[in-house]
Amino acid sequence: MTTLNLLKLLENAGFGKIDENLFWNKMGLGKNGIYIADLGASNDRGQRKVLSYELYSRADNDVKAYNQLQDVIDFLNQSYGVCMLPAVDGISEETENVTIMPLSTIANNGEDSNGRLIFTATGTIYY
Repeated sequence: MTTLNLLKLLENAGFGKIDENLFWNKMGLGKNGIYIADLGASNDRGQRKVLSYELYSRADNDVKAYNQLQDVIDFLNQSYGVCMLPAVDGISEETENVTIMPLSTIANNGEDSNGRLIFTATGTIYY
């Protein structure tokens, strides 16, 4: 659920609305926005757990898709340090003492069925 809390942080920061253009572990056919997915299982690193995730971006045009992902990356990279991820009402509680590590650069993940490019970036959270 940590990545859902991260998505809520993006929603609170004005990047969109969950299930409209911010998606957790699913992206609706034909929908544009930012999608987040867990990469593998959480692993312990000393006293803290570590979770890797991937962000995907799709939009009406390739430049917009790239730019919306770059904006999210810039925001999350500025959030580097110990912080709190907000609760998602009725689903998960807030997560304290989270470290959002700087994200990767943007990669091209190919085209969807409509010929739109999907861009990706990966990140890691310690919690």
